[in-house]
Order: sequence, then C-alpha cells, then structure tokens
Amino acid sequence: MNAKTAEREKTRMPGMAGHNLPAFRHMHPGVFVISMMGWFGFMIAYWLTFGAGMEGALILAVDTVFFAVFFSLPLVLMRLRRSAAHDTDKSSFAEFLRGEIDTYTGRMSGTSALAQVAVLPVAIALGTMAIGIIIATVR
Repeated sequence: MNAKTAEREKTRMPGMAGHNLPAFRHMHPGVFVISMMGWFGFMIAYWLTFGAGMEGALILAVDTVFFAVFFSLPLVLMRLRRSAAHDTDKSSFAEFLRGEIDTYTGRMSGTSALAQVAVLPVAIALGTMAIGIIIATVR
C-alpha cells in the first residue's frame, strides 16, 4: 500500500468495508472553478449586451454587485476547504468524479456533486448569453 492509498483510506467512511470507490471529505477545487467560470460567463454576457450605452450603467452596477457576491462565495468555500483539510491528498479531478464524496446527508458520486454545484451557474450563463444574442440581433 503506497502513501496515496493510505491517505485515501483515511478519508473513507467507517463501516463501508469492501467499497472500492474513494470517498472524499471535500470538494475538488475544479468543481468550484467550473462554477466560477459560469459566473464569469454570466457577467461577460451582461457587459457585452448592456455596456454599449449610458442607459446600461445602472444595470451593470447592480450586476457587478451580484457578480461580486456570486464570485466570492466559491472563493470563500475553496479557502475554507484548504483550511479544513488535514490531509495532503492531491487527487485528480477525474479521480474525484469517479469517486464519492461524503456529505451531511450521506454519500453521493463526484459527478452528482459537480452537477449540484455547477449546473445552475453554467445554465444561467448560457441563458444570459442567449438573451444577449437575441438583443444584439434585434438591435
């Protein structure tokens, strides 16, 4: 058994003997990066759509405040993860997606965790980009 396997065994939930998927205690930082990229796309779409004239200044000011909140929350979560993590397990993103994560309500797959965290920002970004394209087409 190598050091990485030993570290992974420490993160396993007790009572799950024979379970062959690694269980993680914390989200992989890649999940938060995908979420933040969704919020970046959301803001960029707004800046490109409404930034052409002065009438969009108030909208952009409000959107920038929302963006600061949306962007800072994943950053805070990533920093909390680093401070709470006692192990030095540097697993890959693919390994996280194949494995499972322990949550308050039980285990879930890494892909389910990614979907729960990243689907909303990415969907909002794509919807905002579609609205921006429609507005640009109509002008």
